[in-house]
Amino acid sequence: MDLFGGVTYNLLKLGIDAATIRQQAIAHNIANVNTPGYRKEVVVFEEKVQEFLNQKKGNFSLKTTHPRHLTAKGFSLPFAEIKRENSTAMRIDKNNVDIETEMVDLAYNQLYYETAVERLKGTLASLEMVITGGRR
Repeated sequence: MDLFGGVTYNLLKLGIDAATIRQQAIAHNIANVNTPGYRKEVVVFEEKVQEFLNQKKGNFSLKTTHPRHLTAKGFSLPFAEIKRENSTAMRIDKNNVDIETEMVDLAYNQLYYETAVERLKGTLASLEMVITGGRR
């Protein structure tokens, strides 16, 4: 049995990674708010997770190639991806960074990160309780 290979654990871990990448993208956007021609960076993750879950529809079966092999996951999880937002322009110099939007995104991302970390801590605490039998 793979204790750390479950879908929930891995999605939480990838969500934390995505929040870290998003934090960097937002920081780049804020730092370049006055740079002519700068195009906003956005992180795509939640949409990829939703597509992944829609494809699987709860079918997370394990696959093996030989009866004596260790089990391996029959799926690959989505990763965060940075893209440039080219469809909008906030100013005549073609910079499309809106500082208010970036600050809201920054606050949202902080809450997202903290929530994912707390949930991951809860998952690990549950695992610890199972391993120790509830004793410390």
